[in-house]
Amino acid sequence: MYAVPEMAITADPEEPAVVQRNIFSRIRLKLFPQSSNQEEGMTVIIAEHEVEVIAEFADKLVLLDEGRINEIGTPQEIFPKFVDYQENVGVRVPQVTELASKKPELFESIPVTLDEAERVYKG
Repeated sequence: MYAVPEMAITADPEEPAVVQRNIFSRIRLKLFPQSSNQEEGMTVIIAEHEVEVIAEFADKLVLLDEGRINEIGTPQEIFPKFVDYQENVGVRVPQVTELASKKPELFESIPVTLDEAERVYKG
């Protein structure tokens, strides 16, 4: 098992430290060889609040609420469910998911990453 802790949390998304944290989150996960967890059966646990990072790297999500498991599933299963009531439950969805859910007729399915949006776009 390999644990990847979250970087320090800051509330203001425009603050340079938050932008820097987002960049470091992606770099940190890209440096970790994803093939090793699949080939060797290694479990990787990532503690992360940046949903775009989660959507890009996670095979399965476990959403916690006050230390209790609230939801388990793939990003493709979980994020589209939370689009309409994300503010009520405190779960933010990736921007591409939110935008695609407003125009579902343009997509074969609701994407959770930009790469996926390119694949399922009907245009």
